[in-house]
Amino acid sequence: MPVNDATRSSSSDAALFPDIEPYATGRIPLDAVHVMQWEACGSPQGVPLVFLHGGPGGGCLPHHRRFYDPAFWNILLYDQRGGGRSTLALAYTQAHPERVLGLVLRGIFLATTAEIDWFMHGMRNVFPEAWRAFVEALPPAERGDLLGNYYRRLTDRDPAVHLPTARAWDRYEGACTTLLPVADPLSRFDSDTSALAIARIEAHYFVNRGFLAPNQLLDGVAAIRHLPCTIVQGRYDIVCPPVTADALARAWPEAEYVVVPDAGHSVREPGITRELVAAVRRMQARVTAK
Repeated sequence: MPVNDATRSSSSDAALFPDIEPYATGRIPLDAVHVMQWEACGSPQGVPLVFLHGGPGGGCLPHHRRFYDPAFWNILLYDQRGGGRSTLALAYTQAHPERVLGLVLRGIFLATTAEIDWFMHGMRNVFPEAWRAFVEALPPAERGDLLGNYYRRLTDRDPAVHLPTARAWDRYEGACTTLLPVADPLSRFDSDTSALAIARIEAHYFVNRGFLAPNQLLDGVAAIRHLPCTIVQGRYDIVCPPVTADALARAWPEAEYVVVPDAGHSVREPGITRELVAAVRRMQARVTAK
């Protein structure tokens, strides 16, 4: 299992490619309820590259287009069902390995019971103040079942119930996302609608254990070990701790495992940005060599 402890970096967006705009966008009806938002940018004749945003929840943002050489890649970004503007990478690859040339993964989350329990309870070991505020956003009688009662409130139709709950959820996660504190964790969302969307879909996936069988993603690695893969992990990622990325790397010894020593979870942290861009460049070289 090759492990690379990446060197420190003080650069930020300087490591990214310039801003670009999509050359095409659209919305695809998935069923009677869900519609998927997508956009394509870069070279229409380039090698297809699919970007999957953080999840569950989240959505694509303009800076996500900047990790890839737009002259080489035909970059497809889409908001996952229920996330972003729409009404998991390993799972797709294991189901359709013949459609995938390789993967670059960041901040590994396998939707195990242990990971969900860590998010709901364990992060208090590092961020007790943020966790205490998270718990105290619920009435005392509801604090014995954090996930169940957060989910119940997030899915309540009354904005007076679901909006304060969404703000509390997102304030908690935001406070734990970066190695160094940010002035306002809630500034990562531009509206209550965005905050509600990510909190609601995260809780929905947590309650349903990611809609996966126990250990499904690790057990399925055998079917995709022939594919090139780079795993980029922040050493001090509290939201998705390194123990999960380490387990994936041990199950996939052919994968390149890069640990960024001065980063947490956020893709905007300089070391994570730099290593993701470098990993995509290496993937580009592999694709070109073929």
